[in-house]
Amino acid sequence: MGMRVQGASLSDPVGFSVTAQGLLGIVVAAGSIVLPLWWLLRATRLQTQDLRILLPRPL
Repeated sequence: MGMRVQGASLSDPVGFSVTAQGLLGIVVAAGSIVLPLWWLLRATRLQTQDLRILLPRPL
């Protein structure tokens, strides 16, 4: 991430804007939620009802 450039650091990499860093963070966060759920539904025999994702909250 630009670490060979003088003045670059992990908190301020050269070549990546603050917007790009924020967008990458959002993509990683969304993927960390969506990918495990997708895997549970596709690789196992679980259904949406088993995970209680879309069911209304019990009263």
